[in-house]
Amino acid sequence: MSWIGTSELELVLRRARARLQRNGLRVEGDFAVKAAAEAPDLHRLYQAITGRSAVGAKTMTFSLGGLNTFLSSPLNGGVGLLETLGPLVDRSAEKASALAELEGGLAEVEALLAGSRWASYVEVLAGERNRLGLIKSGALRDAAAVLARLPASGVPLTQLATDATGNSKSLGEGAVRRLVLRVLAADLDVPEPTTTAQRKELWAHFGVAVDAVSSTVLVVGLRTVGDHPLARFLNASADIGGPVALTLAQLTRWPLVVDAPHIYVCENPAVVSAAMLSKISCPLVCTQGQPSMAANALLAKATGTIHWRGDFDWTGLRTTAKAIQQFGATPWRMDTATYLSGLGAGESEAFKKDRPCESPWDPTLAAEMRHAGRAVMEERLIDVLLDDLR
Repeated sequence: MSWIGTSELELVLRRARARLQRNGLRVEGDFAVKAAAEAPDLHRLYQAITGRSAVGAKTMTFSLGGLNTFLSSPLNGGVGLLETLGPLVDRSAEKASALAELEGGLAEVEALLAGSRWASYVEVLAGERNRLGLIKSGALRDAAAVLARLPASGVPLTQLATDATGNSKSLGEGAVRRLVLRVLAADLDVPEPTTTAQRKELWAHFGVAVDAVSSTVLVVGLRTVGDHPLARFLNASADIGGPVALTLAQLTRWPLVVDAPHIYVCENPAVVSAAMLSKISCPLVCTQGQPSMAANALLAKATGTIHWRGDFDWTGLRTTAKAIQQFGATPWRMDTATYLSGLGAGESEAFKKDRPCESPWDPTLAAEMRHAGRAVMEERLIDVLLDDLR
């Protein structure tokens, strides 16, 4: 009887194909075939190949060598097993190649992050099931190249993407952005961002501006070195005492070097308005709340002493402490005496829900603020601040 084309032989050949592709295409070893309704005479084929009876058996074990001999017989087609099955894939070689590619990709990521704060985050970065796919697509390498440039100092998101990956849109969406933000969130021990606002805030924490136009800093009386358009405009505005709202985009295109012995920084635009009305020409920078990346980019180029202050609330203390660390700033009227003076000058609002912090430059200040439970805004201190600016 010829078994060529029968459902029994087709079933055996399917199982043989799977076994061959797992063992490196070597015609050696055994494989099992379960009895099946679509192959009612499987036990007869088994006996024809092995010479042994298997009547009633639920599983029959064939050898690849025996099947090869059977198929090579002129009575059964005269073609060996490998030729009968046609093109085969060496799964073991494929697996070894994939493993080598995976190890090479991870080694490249480790090299990109070596010596940086991100060196310990390789597993977080490569923690997806499809890590080989991320390596093949280049997403894992690109994400590591982005991280290697962080934290930044007011760099626009598109510039960071271009510098790190060669593609200005690579951090707009997709795998590279997802991988980078996962690591940044892990570093801060916060959940991965799911909204545009959360992503923007996380990028900003590491010095990246999603929108370089909306990030601004207000200045008056500020002069700078240079002969590019922004420097000329800023110096002309200082001549007439006019305020200027500088964007991060401008500061990125035309970096400014602020050459003044003393620069004063406040938090509220009301201080700038009062200084203008009093025709005070001392360089004054207003952060308008939390310092923006534009403010940080500007002040990073200052050559003189930065005198820093904010509201007497917990945010004001935190920003002052950060400015001391980041710019070597000197606290400006951010002391216990000024706080108590402002506190006694009128009704003060209770602290908003916020996390208290310390004031290392004047430890008594934070203690007094906790005791009073009241904030003192800059507007109450304008006269004192103007006297300093004069």
